[in-house]
Amino acid sequence: MHMKQDSPYFSLSEFISSEISKQILQGTLNAGEKLVEAVFQEKYQVSKSPVREAFQMLIYAGLVDHKNRRGCFVKVITPDEIENIYEVRITLEGLAAKEAYIKMSREELKHMMRLYKLMENDVAAKDAMGYHRHHTDFQRFFGEVSGNTVLVDICEKLRVQNIWYNTQFFQTDLEKDFCTHMELMGHFTDRDLQPGQVEKLMCDHIRLGLENFKAYVRKTGDRCV
Repeated sequence: MHMKQDSPYFSLSEFISSEISKQILQGTLNAGEKLVEAVFQEKYQVSKSPVREAFQMLIYAGLVDHKNRRGCFVKVITPDEIENIYEVRITLEGLAAKEAYIKMSREELKHMMRLYKLMENDVAAKDAMGYHRHHTDFQRFFGEVSGNTVLVDICEKLRVQNIWYNTQFFQTDLEKDFCTHMELMGHFTDRDLQPGQVEKLMCDHIRLGLENFKAYVRKTGDRCV
């Protein structure tokens, strides 16, 4: 397999990792399912090395678990773990939004608007997967603007696990979720809040997601995946 010159990926392993990640997020690969090296070698016409490297990337991203002498499996994640992830994200995402609000340049604000428009288009098209992907890009951007690489790294891993569960089991109300981002975009554009108020707005947004998730679990009795 040869990478195209205009490919956004730096390596075969990164490409394979991205493709497997999509299959997990879309439910083509189920929780607990074993990832067989030979299957992906044949599918992508590559040797063992890039497949193994891709598996390591997925383990780091929190989508795959490695079990000694048994191999790699799509991560099994419980609602209790999702609640814990939400709790951590409330603090970290709020901090990222506050720091981004303080440091964001005009050019960065333009890029934020482009990400916002992509989310808006996804809502209009009722494209849940597209929305979750661009939503992740939108919130990742706060961390990038903050300049805190540790914050970016931790939040990215937590978001991926949230998105996987949300797309497979707990369906987010796209229009309702987007309203908060519309409000955030307005404040970033108008510069009419104090940084601490922006932090609270983001914290409240993540907290609402947690409360909606808890309500879903109470309604369905879904205690494990």
